[in-house]
Amino acid sequence: WHCPDCSMTAQSRAHKAHRYTRFTEHFNTLTETEAAWLAAALDFEASLTLARQFKGGWIPIFQMGITAKELAERIKSIVGGGSVYPFRPPNPKHRMVWRYILHSNGIRSMLPQIKPFVILKLQQLELILEALSLTDDNRGNGHYGQHNERLAEIKHQLNILNRKGEQTHALQNKT
Repeated sequence: WHCPDCSMTAQSRAHKAHRYTRFTEHFNTLTETEAAWLAAALDFEASLTLARQFKGGWIPIFQMGITAKELAERIKSIVGGGSVYPFRPPNPKHRMVWRYILHSNGIRSMLPQIKPFVILKLQQLELILEALSLTDDNRGNGHYGQHNERLAEIKHQLNILNRKGEQTHALQNKT
C-alpha cells in the first residue's frame, strides 16, 4: 500500500515522519488572545492526563467537559483539531456534557503556545510536555522501553495533581 500524498510505502520510516508532519501542520498558530483564553480554560475547566494504551503505550490527553456544544466546537476551531463528543452523565439530573478531547499531536502544537499564560496547571503542563518528549522517539509504535518507568511516574504525579483538595496542595508544596 502506498500513501496517496507522498507515494511512499505506508510502513516506511520516511512515510511515518511525513504522516506526523502532515497531521501536525493543520493545528493553528494561536493569537495571544486565543492562547490566553485557552490557558484560562485549561486552568479552570480542562484536565491534562496520560493514559495507558492497551498495547502498553502511553497517550497524553487534554480534555474538557462543557455543557454548551457551541463552546466545545469553538475551542476545536481555535485549536484547529481535536474531537467533540456528547457525554450523558449517569445521573439523570445532570445536564448533557460535550467533551472536547485533544491527543498528542494537537497537544504538541497547543501547549507550548499557551504555556506563558497558564497559572494553576503549570505543573501538569510541564509533565505532559516531558512525557511527549519521552514518546517522540517512538512515535507510532507504542513501545517506550527505557521510558516506561518515568512515564508511569508522570502518570502518578498527574493523578495526584488532578485531584481536588489537600492532596493537590501537598504535592504542589513539595515541588
